[in-house]
Amino acid sequence: MDLLRGAFPDNIVQATFGKHATSLTNKSRPDGTTYIQRKLEFKGGYNMIGIIVFSIVCGVIMSLHPKECEPLMKLIQAINDLTMRLVQLILWYSPVGIFFLIAGQFAGMEDLGQMMSQLGMLVVTTLAGIAIHFFIVLPAIFFAFTRRNPVSYYYNMLPAMATAFGTDSSSATMPVTLKCVEENNNIDRRISRFVIPVGATINMDGTALYEAVCDSLLPLDKIIISFIFPTKHLWYLYNSHSQTHLVSRWPACS
Repeated sequence: MDLLRGAFPDNIVQATFGKHATSLTNKSRPDGTTYIQRKLEFKGGYNMIGIIVFSIVCGVIMSLHPKECEPLMKLIQAINDLTMRLVQLILWYSPVGIFFLIAGQFAGMEDLGQMMSQLGMLVVTTLAGIAIHFFIVLPAIFFAFTRRNPVSYYYNMLPAMATAFGTDSSSATMPVTLKCVEENNNIDRRISRFVIPVGATINMDGTALYEAVCDSLLPLDKIIISFIFPTKHLWYLYNSHSQTHLVSRWPACS
């Protein structure tokens, strides 16, 4: 319900800095039994689903009235180009920030050896699941629909994967991903400009795999998940690459 509710925000401006979400709280009855209390709350962040739905609706309407909406389309394109250039500029400074971020986290660990031993099974299991999906499932799907060599496609996406590994963000990697998709893999710009932004925010199969493993293997009340750097960085890399398989040239992608 939160997903459906978020797709139609009451205020599109408010959706850029907050969203309504259901909060679950364990409550106790007088007889000792427990129950889950559901409460709708406004939380910080951004409602990406609502923004995407609003953007799609606006795009469709603008395409139906191209002459009247031409000034607005040029403005949006200019803002998009400006944003891409700003992100590319920030990426040049990201290695320094990432270095200090990771160094600070490791410095705050009291017993690094114990922490690594506790997380070893989680890391191995998650990496194994991602490897199966990354090297077997995705190439099989790609070849089945496109009849193209997945190895060459992977090779052409190496800059995007390297950037995703370094920035820890699919959204920050988007300019590089678009460049690899359009210039290296010759995907139609109209398709890539629609699929990549949506895939960067909605395509969360790697996250689903990661969180399912966490729920199965970790006592979440004792271990802080945010310390798992290798796994977290790899599934960001995986997400940034797997979303590009959606933009291959087959009819269903549009």
